[in-house]
Amino acid sequence: MKRSPPHDFGHKATPQVKHTIKGKKLVFIVVFLVLLIFIFSQVLYFYVIPRITIDLKTVYHEATGGGGTGGSINVNTKFINSGTVEVENFIISVTILDNSKILLVNETYNQGTMSPGASHELKFTTNGDTFKTFYIIVELQFNNGNNDYSKKYLYETHEDSMNIGFEDQIFDWGF
Repeated sequence: MKRSPPHDFGHKATPQVKHTIKGKKLVFIVVFLVLLIFIFSQVLYFYVIPRITIDLKTVYHEATGGGGTGGSINVNTKFINSGTVEVENFIISVTILDNSKILLVNETYNQGTMSPGASHELKFTTNGDTFKTFYIIVELQFNNGNNDYSKKYLYETHEDSMNIGFEDQIFDWGF
């Protein structure tokens, strides 16, 4: 029995591409240049171009007490200057209210100057009823010599919340 030749259905075989040394060098140079441009732009962004970046990280933790003695509410707020310029007159105000709008904590700190890479953490602990809604108000004020910045953040917990993290950022080009 004679075998029939395979059918090509009108398709032609794909020709094999021969990679020359010159073509390989060109691909290598292009990839190298793209990588170099990427690294250079990252270095410029993180170390050279003036920018203001303040990262705000707030953590709420509720610890229940035994025997009906209540519990403790812990709030940690951390500020990080991850920009490339120094900020001055850095003032931090943290207020914590319960669901009845009763003031639990109201503290203001004058941090002064924060250089690039500097951070500061504030820790608050208060005793009281847990499993309630709490309001955490964080206010920031600072300047960089050219501009004044003022930002207010309101965070709300819920009755069933025992651990919550909040993150925000102030970003501006420092020109």
